[in-house]
Amino acid sequence: MLSLSSNIYSDLQGLARLGTQHDGSAECVIWQRTGRHCVALLSSYPFEPFRGVGSLFLKAKGNAQIAEDISLKREKQFYELRDVPPPVRSAVPPLHFVDAPAELMVYRGFADASSLFDIWGKGDAMSLSSAEDLGQVSAALHNWTPNASDTLPIVKDPTMTYGHITPEQFQNGRGRFDLLLKFVHISPTLNTCFRELSWRANAVTHGDFKIDNVLIDRSSVSTYVIDWELFGVGDPGWDCGSLIGSACHAVLHHAAYSEDRELSETFLWEWIKTYLNAYQSYRSECDLDRIMGYAAYWLVNRAQIELAQRTFPTETDVKLIRFAHNIVGV
Repeated sequence: MLSLSSNIYSDLQGLARLGTQHDGSAECVIWQRTGRHCVALLSSYPFEPFRGVGSLFLKAKGNAQIAEDISLKREKQFYELRDVPPPVRSAVPPLHFVDAPAELMVYRGFADASSLFDIWGKGDAMSLSSAEDLGQVSAALHNWTPNASDTLPIVKDPTMTYGHITPEQFQNGRGRFDLLLKFVHISPTLNTCFRELSWRANAVTHGDFKIDNVLIDRSSVSTYVIDWELFGVGDPGWDCGSLIGSACHAVLHHAAYSEDRELSETFLWEWIKTYLNAYQSYRSECDLDRIMGYAAYWLVNRAQIELAQRTFPTETDVKLIRFAHNIVGV
């Protein structure tokens, strides 16, 4: 692991947080984003020890990051584990630097990489290769039995904290969500499915396994998984369901503005099938009903979040709910 001088450390934090940088260092910034974490992609960095290293990806603690369970300390812990399965290790960007309090992390960057969400959102060429890669990576992660000396964090049930959807709310509705339920006539099938989902924290999981956190490096056609700050012992069904749900959201959102809607949905079903086939070929313990149940939950929760920002449901909101109904029992 590299060590940094105080001025270089401050400069990299500034680049991640849209702050003050050394003269000339800001010219290498490809993009910057703020939020729970502040991140930036650099095409290069002109100062030691990163001069000539190539692209860098920066992640700094953001102002919105106040909960301990979403801090960078958990991501630091993941990188410190020594027995990570090879398929998972090869899909994780190498870490160059992390400070003791885990407020700045510097990874190898990929100048020609985009998230799968951005690629599909722009309607770029869609490929099934990412589904195969992610099926193998997630299966290897969920099959992994860490060293007994490693104490891993426990992943909390996100269905109780993200969106706060309960069976009672599905039956009775609450606020604008009630309007959505009435508008799309949510089915007893979904109500039954969500009531039967029970959190089973029995495997190592990513915790936030969605296509926003999947990078595709176009130059090498490689797939990488980022943002491990929620990793720990959790429910593998949530990992798989989140990936499928987020994939559905991205493709359906693109299809709403595309002339090739049928083509987009056909690709989506093929992508889901390819992912699940790859996952099952590497992991015998695979409960498809629970995976698709969590995928449906992810979609309904996403529709609720998006509706909260508007007055009436959009066509995409309706599509999300109807697609959630269709994938239950697939």
